[in-house]
Amino acid sequence: MLGWHRGPTPLGTLVRAVALLCVVCVVMSLLGRSRWPRETGSSRISVANVVPLDKSADAPFAGVNVYYENVGSIPVACAIHRTVLVIPPAPLTPDQTEAYLRAAESVPFQCVEGNEIQPNAPKNFFSSPDRPGPEADNLTNHFADIVAGRTGLYVVVVFKYKDRNLPDNKIRVTEFCGYFTGTVEIWHNCGRNRVHEEELRSN
Repeated sequence: MLGWHRGPTPLGTLVRAVALLCVVCVVMSLLGRSRWPRETGSSRISVANVVPLDKSADAPFAGVNVYYENVGSIPVACAIHRTVLVIPPAPLTPDQTEAYLRAAESVPFQCVEGNEIQPNAPKNFFSSPDRPGPEADNLTNHFADIVAGRTGLYVVVVFKYKDRNLPDNKIRVTEFCGYFTGTVEIWHNCGRNRVHEEELRSN
């Protein structure tokens, strides 16, 4: 047979080649991680403003506009909310306020597609109550008393939502409580105003 005769490759050479290949793979992996770090950050819904409005020619009953925004760093997904309006005969105690917060938070979480809120997007709002009924009648009948300071209006709002950095079994919750008395231009904080995570309960 013509040409150079090539003997078998020594085992040590193969081992060194495989080891070198492994080192190269590890280095490339580390470089890739440094170049493409895992995404961090979270979403955070904040209640920006609460505006009680009396009935008018354009609104047949009184209501409350709740303005909110995502002050986090990544989009909110699947946001839902519940609002409880309370017009008590006397100021609420801390235990009573906590009970209303828990009532609002009892809303079961269901992912509603399309309810995404981008960070730093313009403020959105919803109105409560959003239809005629006993709650709308109660607020309309007592609106003048709230403005005069003869009673108060407590607004309890709970948001539940997800974002892409949350585990599948967790959701984020925003709790807000504010009350008005003697004016509807500014509210006072009540209860626990916070954002926290909780386990996703099965319905």
